[in-house]
Amino acid sequence: MGLSRWLMKYMRKINTSKHAKKQPISLLNQRKLILIACCGITEGLYFQNLRRELRGISQLTVKVIPKNPAKILENVLRLADFNYFDHVWLIVDKDDFPNIQGLISKAKRQKINISYSNPCFELWIYLHFEYLQSPIPRADYAKRIEKSLRKQRGLKKYCYNKSDRNLSYYISANRKTAISRAERLLNYWASGSNINADTNDPSTNLFELIKSLFPH
Repeated sequence: MGLSRWLMKYMRKINTSKHAKKQPISLLNQRKLILIACCGITEGLYFQNLRRELRGISQLTVKVIPKNPAKILENVLRLADFNYFDHVWLIVDKDDFPNIQGLISKAKRQKINISYSNPCFELWIYLHFEYLQSPIPRADYAKRIEKSLRKQRGLKKYCYNKSDRNLSYYISANRKTAISRAERLLNYWASGSNINADTNDPSTNLFELIKSLFPH
């Protein structure tokens, strides 16, 4: 059921309830409504799979907006149900955004959060297996992810595919490790200079979103 239909159905229910005035705390206050918007299929599938783990905790909506990544903020603000959400996160890669820092500033004025990866989302995936502090060629991420899954998960014939619906399940057991490594990586950049999403390669703040979804 779409979010708008779900809201309409729920509002009709509380409006017709005899106890609506006596019980002002609604389901919307008990379950956070979270929107995650991204441009890539890999990110979309990853967060769509997380919804199963969040049932009963948060109402997570994932929207993949593949066209014109540079205008993802404008496209999200145009969504008809934008104002229904308690929290909005945009998932962006340095690959697609030449000026992430500028996007962060614009989004902040709209109370929208930015989760970035420099150079790409595959960095976040790879941090589930190994810590990485030096830049590597973009194409090497897929090779390293393949090697890690074959070795650590016993998937001997695994070939990395951006459309792999099982990828998030393969790496879920190492989520806390990935969070720790991503935090360590950002601290590394902070110790040497100011954190800058455009110049700190590799770096990602995706752990902030993941920690907000899984606080325990």
